[in-house]
Amino acid sequence: MKQITFLVIMLLMYSANVISQEEFTQATFKEGDAQKFITSKFYMFNGNKATGDGTVTISFTINEKGEVIDVIPEINSSKTNGLNAMLAVQKTNGLWNPTLIDGKEVSYIYKIKFHFINKKGTFSEDYRKAKRLNEKGKYEKALKMYNKFVEKYTDEAKFYYERAAIKEVIGDEKGAQLDLRKFDELNRTFLAHIKVGLFAVERRKMMYKEVRVSGESTGQLTERELKKLIKNK
Repeated sequence: MKQITFLVIMLLMYSANVISQEEFTQATFKEGDAQKFITSKFYMFNGNKATGDGTVTISFTINEKGEVIDVIPEINSSKTNGLNAMLAVQKTNGLWNPTLIDGKEVSYIYKIKFHFINKKGTFSEDYRKAKRLNEKGKYEKALKMYNKFVEKYTDEAKFYYERAAIKEVIGDEKGAQLDLRKFDELNRTFLAHIKVGLFAVERRKMMYKEVRVSGESTGQLTERELKKLIKNK
């Protein structure tokens, strides 16, 4: 609880300097969880094909009407992944509340990054472990794990935000400020980081069947929900 209090105070102090220049409100998704929505659309287009490794970063503009325009891919994976990622992002057209700067609706350029992971890793387990270490007050051990997250996912804002709390608690105020500055920068740029390929083959098959059955999936379902849906169909 201590580290959260410190972080809130610091974030408010840091944000005050930013807000004095301009008040920025990130675009928000009207249909709930944007990441789940886009992930489901990606699987709808991709079907049960293996995605392989790599990344695809989709740059696009959300205009004053909440429309998605000027969709541009930066592909470090297969062209198929790039195409499906573009199509998934385009499916959000008209589903955004626009960005606000000083209370005014404006066009703004954002990015969504897809991470394609072919081999089963330990990220989810490691992330939960890092959070548990932080909660138990084992800050040095937690910090070492967050350093690895930041090294691997250099443009994912939440890791900088959470690491800032740890740095503040252990007395590294300068490091915490730098992390908060990086968090603010990335939060203004990236709307989501989507990790694809973390499902077992059988689960990917189930997701594909669910999409084929329902036509337009609006979000990821749990494995139990998928089984129930397919069984009922």
